[in-house]
Order: sequence, then C-alpha cells, then structure tokens
Amino acid sequence: MSLTTRGRGVVAIAVVSFLLALLFGARSLNAVVVPAAVLLLAAYVQVSRLPTLAVEREPPGDAHVGEERVAELSFTDKDGEPLERPFVGSVTERINEGIRLCEPAEGDSAYTVEHGDEVDEARFETAVGNEPLRYRLRYERRGEHQLGQASVRATDVFGLMETEFRLRGTSSVLVYPQVHYLHQWGRES
Repeated sequence: MSLTTRGRGVVAIAVVSFLLALLFGARSLNAVVVPAAVLLLAAYVQVSRLPTLAVEREPPGDAHVGEERVAELSFTDKDGEPLERPFVGSVTERINEGIRLCEPAEGDSAYTVEHGDEVDEARFETAVGNEPLRYRLRYERRGEHQLGQASVRATDVFGLMETEFRLRGTSSVLVYPQVHYLHQWGRES
C-alpha cells in the first residue's frame, strides 16, 4: 500500500498547514490539517480492507489465424466467492505475442490498448467486481499462446492511497494454421 501523487500532495499541504498553525495560531490546524488527516485515515481503511483477489479467465477458445474472439475476466475473493463490494481499480491484462489485442467493439468493456514488441496490454479503468471484463483478440500466428497475467491497481474513492494485486494464473489458446482451399483443378487430379 502506498500514497498516490494526490495523496502525497495532501500530506504536504497538511504538514505545511500544521507548521503554519504552530507559528501563527491553531485556526489553520482545524481548517486543513484535521480534514486531511480524516481523508488519509479513510483512504487507508478503505484500501486496507480490500479482499485478496483471484481472477477467473474465460479464454476465447481455439481458432484459426486471422479470426477474432472475445475473452473475459471475472474477479472473486481468494475462496472463489463473488466480491461483496466492488472497488475502484485499474486492471491490466497481458497478452503474449502471437495474439493481438483489438480495439473494443460494441458489447466489449471499455479498455485502452498498448501494443508492445512481445506483449500487448489491455487496461481497464473500472469498478472491479461489478461485472466481467470483456476484450477482443485477433489470432495472428499459429501455435499455443498465453493470456495473462493480470494485475489490479486498487485506489480509494478519493485517489489518495493505492495497492496492487498481481494475480496468478494464465490461460492458453491454440491457434490453427490458416485454411486454404484447393482450386477446382487441384481437386480433380
């Protein structure tokens, strides 16, 4: 668990206000420092009470080169039970080479795509635990390819504190070679 940039800013303002209160009177102590302390305490409590996460990945299934499929991520607690309370978070799903992330289409979850040399990443800014996250893949090269590992960066509602979960588990899909049909003259011989 760590402070975000916004959280460090609140701490800095609270420290400066406390120093000013020592020098010029306690009025600024009540106006800035106490609300900042309450916010930081609320952020800490909210982030520290998050459950240990597990991911359930529904791979899109095997297909041929050039086809597109939809994969799905669902989040549960460590016992496999649905999350009681969703929380604000940023989910990152890694896709290894051989499969390419596509831009979201209608019916998919909202995500951004970051293409790399060997790994693509889908980033979701969402309420984790509300509903499954869907993303679209295009099969580029034949062979067995990996989906995952996923990570979740959770923040409190004020954006002051964050924690990161690196979720174990990957899934694999098998990509078949592209099918080429023979011409009529090739079938007659």
